[in-house]
Amino acid sequence: MCSSGGVGLGVMRQWLDKWVLGPEFLLELPSTKLQIAPVYYCDNVEEGTKKPNNGCLSTQSISARQRRRKITKKTQVLGKLIPGGTKMNTSEMFQAASKDVRYLQAQVRLLELMGSVQEKCLVPKKFVETLAEDQDIQSNRSISEDLND
Repeated sequence: MCSSGGVGLGVMRQWLDKWVLGPEFLLELPSTKLQIAPVYYCDNVEEGTKKPNNGCLSTQSISARQRRRKITKKTQVLGKLIPGGTKMNTSEMFQAASKDVRYLQAQVRLLELMGSVQEKCLVPKKFVETLAEDQDIQSNRSISEDLND
């Protein structure tokens, strides 16, 4: 068709526009959903990381890495709040934190119940016994009477 017969590019474009890309042809096409290909970042990849896909990372991979880092940071902060938390694995740390939270919630409920009672203080029994045996406290009659009641 394009040999020496003299059919030029202009004629070919007119034919394509009229028959292949004409408005009648486009109207008959079913609507398709637009699919967006994943975005890859190639330039700003951190040093020391694995680089799949020829050194590029997808946005999904970057987001997952950021989530993991955030979880790691929060877990480290929790480990500092839990006694011995830095020596525990994550599961043990969560169990200890859960136990501590339940204990603190029980203390809050107890203190709320005690709120109606005035001049009451919760002190460990052993501490009171130690105070009662102290010589300085025994010498003060008003304090020693209160401790022995």
